[in-house]
Amino acid sequence: MERELAEAIVEAMGNCGFDAEIEEYSGRGMYGKTTTGVKCDSITEVLEAVLSCPDLFVDEDYGAMFPIDTIRQDSLGLSGIIY
Repeated sequence: MERELAEAIVEAMGNCGFDAEIEEYSGRGMYGKTTTGVKCDSITEVLEAVLSCPDLFVDEDYGAMFPIDTIRQDSLGLSGIIY
């Protein structure tokens, strides 16, 4: 995930009262490559935050939405990460 998108997700989650943090992540099948991820308590909180703050996901230069349809998720035990 692009860092700019991760920052927008963290901001939206904070606006909704949810905890989230940006983390560099390398998951199974990534063979050591890393990407920017957002660690959170619940993937559903991410969806709620994105839907509550759609203005954060518009690119100022192009007016286009970020490609949030390419986001993946993994479970981290008691928490999760989207990347």
